[in-house]
Amino acid sequence: MYFSHFPYVFYDVEKTGNVRPVTHILKRIAFRQKVKDRANLFYTHYIEEGDTPEILSYKVYGHPEYHWVLLLLNERHNPYFDWPMSYQAFEAYLTTKYPGKVLYFGGDFAGHFTVGETVTGGTSNATGTVTKWLVNNRHLVVNVGSGTFQDGEVITGGTSGTTRTIAGTVNYVDADHHWVAPAGHDLAGKEVSVGFSPAPDKVTNRQYEDNINETNRSIKILKPEFLSIVVEEFKTLLQD
Repeated sequence: MYFSHFPYVFYDVEKTGNVRPVTHILKRIAFRQKVKDRANLFYTHYIEEGDTPEILSYKVYGHPEYHWVLLLLNERHNPYFDWPMSYQAFEAYLTTKYPGKVLYFGGDFAGHFTVGETVTGGTSNATGTVTKWLVNNRHLVVNVGSGTFQDGEVITGGTSGTTRTIAGTVNYVDADHHWVAPAGHDLAGKEVSVGFSPAPDKVTNRQYEDNINETNRSIKILKPEFLSIVVEEFKTLLQD
């Protein structure tokens, strides 16, 4: 239904000199801010696990075709990342975005590992390919090739020659994304450096992504009695 009302433009799609009508998908319609600010037109809804825009549209309006109303009203332009992911999709997303292990270090940070080089554990002989060297977070991200890195062992970069003693290891998804000031402080909940005093609270990559995903669950819903007015306005604006 959404694209069925878009106007057509004539375009040479194949670059052969022959033009044909195609849907003008660059046409953009949005809710006016003053409309979105009228609380009597909407109510707040918490998206349940497994509800897609189409499913929620069916629950609210009796038909899945009005999913575009939900997306436009809430400015959710990407239904995959602006909409809360299911548990399975969320776990798959984390696995893809945060692969590998984090090796933590302490002490001097002179010298750098090189992204793409192989590091080797001096005791375990474990190997891993460096994907990120995050000095400020005091950790190295590696995709483990073989073996298991051990706390307290020295690793050496095969290209850079840089050495460090491992203070701890953790899956990348559970490593620190950033740090926030602790409860009771004037900056409580605000992002601070790892060396902040008093000791800041760690927000892991998993927690950071989960917070975004959960925030996406709260949306505005246009009350059903106003749906027909919005749909007709939508059709009119597209023809202008």
